[in-house]
Amino acid sequence: MAFDFESFSRHGGTTPAPSWWTYQTDDTWDVVMGTGYFNRAYSSVNVNDYILVRASVTTFMCRVTVVGIRTVTVVREDLVAATGIGSGTFGSNVDVTATNPNTVYQVPFNFSVTNGGGIQLNPLDNTKIEFTEAGTYLIAGNIQLLSNSASAKTFYFWPTINGNDTGAKSVRTTIKENGAYLSVGVSASLTLAAGQYIQANYATTDVDAWMEASAATAFAPAANAIQISVIKF
Repeated sequence: MAFDFESFSRHGGTTPAPSWWTYQTDDTWDVVMGTGYFNRAYSSVNVNDYILVRASVTTFMCRVTVVGIRTVTVVREDLVAATGIGSGTFGSNVDVTATNPNTVYQVPFNFSVTNGGGIQLNPLDNTKIEFTEAGTYLIAGNIQLLSNSASAKTFYFWPTINGNDTGAKSVRTTIKENGAYLSVGVSASLTLAAGQYIQANYATTDVDAWMEASAATAFAPAANAIQISVIKF
């Protein structure tokens, strides 16, 4: 398969600091790392940008080393596979809805995939992602919103540690077209102590929109309402 720009999202970084990107694909890691795979992104990425790739079998990190005229070269940096550093993917493949407007809720995750490196979903509270190892973690993901009316609806997203604000700014976005979809990228870098947990918080000014999980079509795979990846530096 070829590189899919629709599955490629930027989550942070400003020049001269490198940017963080996430990319999800059904391709295997060796296909993704093949010569020229990311060439279509030549006008978007810069040298030393990092790309967190969720491939068909594994999650891994790669770094942009060369950007040319319609060419991009990357190298794989095995922060997870080579060193055993913890990583995990958490998401919901069913709709996530708010009962009341202007009210804080925590996202419930109904699936998770981890490498056993000290990151897990709490078995009794599926809003909590637990960490048994101290460290700094990158959290990055995507949310799919669906509007059910033409009124303006503003969503807010932010993380907490043990129920407390982290100092990270909230991500907010507004959707209003009836039947419109909107994809929102979120990211944060959090320093955690062993035994702490994080939650993904959200609120909306109008409940006539929600995080939508879409079924597969004849030409495209299903989409999760929310999916985030966690990796330890």
